[in-house]
This record gives sequence, C-alpha cells and structure tokens, in this order.
Amino acid sequence: MDKATYNLRSTEKKGELGYIKAPHLFVKTNSQRRLSRFLFHHYFFTCAMKIISPTLHGVLDYLTCALFAAAPSLFGFTGTYATVCYILAGGYLLISLLTNMPLGILKVLPFWLHGRLELVSGFVFIISPWLFGFAENGVARNFFVAMGAVFLVVFLCTQWRTQEDRHPAMG
Repeated sequence: MDKATYNLRSTEKKGELGYIKAPHLFVKTNSQRRLSRFLFHHYFFTCAMKIISPTLHGVLDYLTCALFAAAPSLFGFTGTYATVCYILAGGYLLISLLTNMPLGILKVLPFWLHGRLELVSGFVFIISPWLFGFAENGVARNFFVAMGAVFLVVFLCTQWRTQEDRHPAMG
C-alpha cells in the first residue's frame, strides 16, 4: 500500500519478530473532516430517527397546547406562572393553526420554519428558570425544563421535509 495514495499513517511497533509496520490509523485532511461533519449533521438533522410524521407532529402540537392550558390546574401554578402557561398555550395554538402541515388551518407558516421555532423554544424553555429567576420553584423549573427537552426530542424526531420537498416532481 502506498502511504500517499491511501493517506495512511504508519506506526512501528516492536514485537518478538522485530519492527512491524501497522497502517491502521486513517489520517483525514481538513476537507475530509469538513465533509464528515457535514454528512453527520445532514444525517442527524434530516435522516436519522425521523419517526414523527407531519400529521403526528400536528397532533402533538395540539396536545402540547392542551398541556400548557391545563398546567396551572395540574401543577398548582398561580399568578405569573399560570399567566405564562396560558399565553404559551394560546401562542402555540396560533402557530400550529398557521403552519403549513396536515393539521394546520391557514397554512401560512412553512413547516420547516415551525420546526426552527420549536428548536429555539426548546432551548429557551430549558434555560428559562435561570434566565427569568424562578429556578428555586422546583415544580415550575422541572415543568419548563421537561417541556424544553420534549420540544428538542420532537424536533429531532420529526420529518420536517416531506417526500415532495425531497424529490420534487419533474415537470
């Protein structure tokens, strides 16, 4: 094997029979590293674990709205926490109704943009107890951190691009 052709790094090890060459480590060039990172991100964000269809995502959206609306009663939130939950329920309902997905009504907001909003929301929910100073309230902190984690998992598992988006009809 030619070292230059295969881009291999040889290491010499002393054994019973003397020195042996072991071309076992592949050395990547910078362009190969960039391509690997691109392919990993492309796979992770567009191909891997995409078990949630746009229709199922719509169902989950409306269930999330119901959960935010019911959270004050379920978890005993009062005052500001209850108001924030009601505002989130209404805002999330509005975004779901405006999204171009099977269960959206007005279909104004592109589905991929809906996904990016959920991605940002997930991170904001996770840091919100410390960002807005309610980390000492364990129930509220845990609720918002859990909702943020759920948003991120749903984002990673949703098929944001439909089959038509991936393979447009020739015409």
